[in-house]
Amino acid sequence: MMKRYFKVLGLSLCIGLANTCVFAQEIQLVPTVAPVEKSEDLVSIHQINMDVAITRAEFIIAIINTTDTELIPIMDTHYAMPAMKKAEQLGLVDLKAYPIDTWSEIMPNEEKVEVLSKAMQNSHIDMGKVYTALSQILVEHVEVDGRLIDLKGLKISHNQGKVMLPIRAVAEAMGFKITWDADSYTCTLNNGSITSTVQVGFDSYHYSSVGAIGMSAPFSVGVAPRLIEGTLYVPVDYFSMFADSEVTNSTVSFTKK
Repeated sequence: MMKRYFKVLGLSLCIGLANTCVFAQEIQLVPTVAPVEKSEDLVSIHQINMDVAITRAEFIIAIINTTDTELIPIMDTHYAMPAMKKAEQLGLVDLKAYPIDTWSEIMPNEEKVEVLSKAMQNSHIDMGKVYTALSQILVEHVEVDGRLIDLKGLKISHNQGKVMLPIRAVAEAMGFKITWDADSYTCTLNNGSITSTVQVGFDSYHYSSVGAIGMSAPFSVGVAPRLIEGTLYVPVDYFSMFADSEVTNSTVSFTKK
């Protein structure tokens, strides 16, 4: 397959039939046409799958989270307001051209490249951290013990800088049975040995095991479970109780403990 490489202010935008990738560093500064196999001229630590759907708010949050900025929530406004204001201060966006009602829209690839190009020109932004952060959230597949999960058309989502996964698809792949209580908006996982319950809107996660007395110490990750078009999503960190995980090549890979 042939892919076109466009050099934009030190970024390499790789456009193919199925995916678009940005590489952290590159050498040539002129447009070239090359087979994907011949990318020796690109020096890359992290590959970013630019075709993964992500909102403008979440893309900006991912970048701002790599700086020393403390994002203090502002009441009665969009949760991304602190990040957006900081992005404007850093010269990444012009909020006059980014009205608040567009922040929850999916960000076009050309806008992603434009923001990253501006970030590269800012000495206060560590692009190594930016590429690392983006490579960890721009994911489109999930594996459990090496087997790709069928998400049945559901999309991986993001909330406040966290990857959000559909709980049923992932938990069932890990061997759990799922029950949903519509009255209390709670979901319970049970595999015969481990039981865990999560509730929409509550950033508190724990489990109990037949091999232990009581339940595990509750922990929070800054993001609560949420319903998206009738499907319950939880942050990827929730599954750390049951499995180790890593993100490579746009895939969240779980290995059950």
